[in-house]
Amino acid sequence: MRAAATKPTPARTETNTQRLVHELQVHQIELEMQSEELWQLRAEAEAGLEHYTELYDFAPVDYLILGRDGAIRKMNLVGADLLGVERARLVDRRFGVFVDGPDKAGFKAFLERVFANQAKEVCEVALLNEGKGSLNVHITATFLQDAQECSLMMVDIAERRQTDSSQ
Repeated sequence: MRAAATKPTPARTETNTQRLVHELQVHQIELEMQSEELWQLRAEAEAGLEHYTELYDFAPVDYLILGRDGAIRKMNLVGADLLGVERARLVDRRFGVFVDGPDKAGFKAFLERVFANQAKEVCEVALLNEGKGSLNVHITATFLQDAQECSLMMVDIAERRQTDSSQ
């Protein structure tokens, strides 16, 4: 270390200084170009996020994500409307409270199958809506491996049930 410390540093010449300044300027331009590219990619990602958020929120079916405990993690606007509750008030509430009494046990077993089998499952239940009474829905659930959650897609089947019963 002493030898390295006592070693004389080469004299800085005007040529060396200009070369170093040029290298720094080139590096600065490269960083500015990378920064501009990152800003452009960010804008594209934000536009894509906005697009898919709109698709999710205004899809013609109700989407939600449930945790293993049956609590609502996420829900689209159409799903919140189906339940008659503001979406912000639904997060972390148990979805089972919206299932009509006679269907509660069946829904609980359905949810257990989704997580146990880690496969697509379907069921039909009556849901309680805070303004419309009971609604019949067809639910398709898919296990989400990474998150230990499941996604549910619900379709109101009241019209189909009325048609089936009138025939």
